[in-house]
Amino acid sequence: MWSHDNFTVGQDGYNSPVPGSNYCDQQKAWELLGTNMLDKSWKGLNVTMFAYGQTGSGKSYTMFGYGANRGVVPMAADRIFTKIKENKDPEVVYKVTVQMVEIYMEKINDLLIPKSQRGEPLKIREKQGDIYVEGVMQKPVENYDQIKQWIEFGDKNRAIDETAMNKTSSRSHTVFTIEIIKETNFQGKKSI
Repeated sequence: MWSHDNFTVGQDGYNSPVPGSNYCDQQKAWELLGTNMLDKSWKGLNVTMFAYGQTGSGKSYTMFGYGANRGVVPMAADRIFTKIKENKDPEVVYKVTVQMVEIYMEKINDLLIPKSQRGEPLKIREKQGDIYVEGVMQKPVENYDQIKQWIEFGDKNRAIDETAMNKTSSRSHTVFTIEIIKETNFQGKKSI
């Protein structure tokens, strides 16, 4: 997906492709990647999306975006809460949490905790076949704006080191997780 040139910037700051160009705007990226991901997760499947490439290739732009050019993660978060609002069944309750970690120099850090308050790096554990990061913070969220605030907070806590190609390059790998739990109340019993 090409996102470097051949676009125009609208009054709202959104980058739109020049007619006939190969520029892939954020809406097209969402249609190619996000819709299928959200549909599968809404059916109860675990979904993972990787962005891989060299510094400055557009990974953060596609995944998170900036300004009016929201990326796949913010668009998915927004649509999650739209779907939750569409629920009219009083027996169904949704709980949404987020977590954000980075892998930096083979250490795992919780980005939702300020650097000055972090203890030892986190460890990966396995319990009954489930792989998880021990001690990572899961923050409950009730709307897209809260997710956006946590993304911005975590982004400020990343390890950053300038490279020749990118002055704000993160020298780490960021993992942002949105967990949706659907609880159904049948005769006083809850099942997840």
